[in-house]
Amino acid sequence: MTKAKKLPTEKEIQMNSVKIRTLANSGQFKKAYSMAFKLKSEHPGCLMYAYWEAVFTAEDTSGMSPSKAKAQYRKATNKLRKLLYRLAGSSPRLAASIRNEYYWFSCQPLKQYRLGVETVKAGDKGGYYPQGVGASQLALQYAMKRQVGPCLRWARVSEKAWLKYFKIVPNWFNSYLFYARALGLQGKKTEMMNALKKICKNFWAQTVKPCICRYSERGRKGTKSDEIYKALNFF
Repeated sequence: MTKAKKLPTEKEIQMNSVKIRTLANSGQFKKAYSMAFKLKSEHPGCLMYAYWEAVFTAEDTSGMSPSKAKAQYRKATNKLRKLLYRLAGSSPRLAASIRNEYYWFSCQPLKQYRLGVETVKAGDKGGYYPQGVGASQLALQYAMKRQVGPCLRWARVSEKAWLKYFKIVPNWFNSYLFYARALGLQGKKTEMMNALKKICKNFWAQTVKPCICRYSERGRKGTKSDEIYKALNFF
């Protein structure tokens, strides 16, 4: 019989979480997933490691067909749904993180935004992250329906949330993508470009710079409505 490994200490969990986040923040998503998968396999009882493995199942869908990307999102959603039943006794921050990712991968932006509001009210300013993401997604949804008014309202909500979040976490690459979208959907092209340039160099080279080139090549300035559809093509 194989001897079960001891549960990792809190210090080990935090140290490994920092390593995974660092890999992700430099665009090394495959390495982040490999590390998370290994840790989860070695410590199946550790909720944090199960959380990281679920998230990185679908954190990077670049280069995938739409159907493949949706399939990966479903996998991540199913994994995170199971973790929702293991939240008893976990820290409020980890519980909020799992709920946040579940709402993201299951495409429930309003619930994600409301989770952020709830989290901030509970005293955790990290809740500005789900507020920013959820509001940005809602703005995008309204833009796709050509409902300019609601789109602009949610884009402003997202922008305000990100400005508060950056005061506590100024260097997480993913934040600037959603922040840039919120700016772009308001027609704030210069501010959007400046936000995107804050993304780490590796991610910039792989994803952001080519998108900026496509955006910049689009003709006239146009109206606010035109800017919204440019931003849709950009992201």
